[in-house]
Amino acid sequence: MEHLNLPCPPDVQQLYCFADELGADSKYLFSFRCRPATFRQLVAQNHLRPDSVRADPSGLLQPFAWWPAGAERGLTAHWRTEQGRWFQYIWYDAQQQRAYYLEYTL
Repeated sequence: MEHLNLPCPPDVQQLYCFADELGADSKYLFSFRCRPATFRQLVAQNHLRPDSVRADPSGLLQPFAWWPAGAERGLTAHWRTEQGRWFQYIWYDAQQQRAYYLEYTL
């Protein structure tokens, strides 16, 4: 899981990915199942913080069978940015034990 700076933990299952690297910007979407402890480790390892302003990057998302439209709504986003040009977002659905990850550059 190169984008999350960790080797793939053994409990990660059903890992799906979409990459758009055309043009000057890039976008990566991941969805995977994992235990809550693994999600907490990913958040800590990447220094992500809960989104208190409720930023809405939904305009950058596109629906897939593995990331239905609006799947992240109602979930707490954890995020970080570097110089306002590179962004990471991750949401976790504890009921389904599914994480949704978005990384993009401007």
